[in-house]
Amino acid sequence: MTISGELTTDMTLQGQKVNSTDQYTYLGYIMNSKWDVSGTIKNNKNKVRKAVYASYSFLKRSDVLTALKIKFINSVLMPIGCYGGETFGMSEARCRPIQSEIDKAIRMVAKVGKSASIERISGELGVTNVFVRTNTASDRALHSWPKSKIWISDLIKAQLKAWMAT
Repeated sequence: MTISGELTTDMTLQGQKVNSTDQYTYLGYIMNSKWDVSGTIKNNKNKVRKAVYASYSFLKRSDVLTALKIKFINSVLMPIGCYGGETFGMSEARCRPIQSEIDKAIRMVAKVGKSASIERISGELGVTNVFVRTNTASDRALHSWPKSKIWISDLIKAQLKAWMAT
């Protein structure tokens, strides 16, 4: 896979030609040559939805403490939704599909309908917004990755040069 450019040479590994690809998935994070993150966002949204449905009976139980349910949302659902957020965390609109799935779980725990303000409920229960978490991760990555001694630093530096040019 070539990032932001055309493949000019064939890559070989142990004397054999390596086929090029337009898309690559690593640990559930979908990378493609256009830096499009919509596949990752959709993947994260579906994983959060599956986790909410799998935990439906737990979240609806009245004999389980609300604090325990909130811990579940913060420690299980949020990390699933925010996985790879370093690349899509700068846009609240991109985070919205994932946030809507988290909101469904919050509404289940709070036992409120759609007319209640989710921002107030989240604030009272102590659940941070997906955008805030991914934006923080993105900001941290942009400051720490360029100093890294692995391949990601070259990509980040090249991307920063492109940002500065626009």
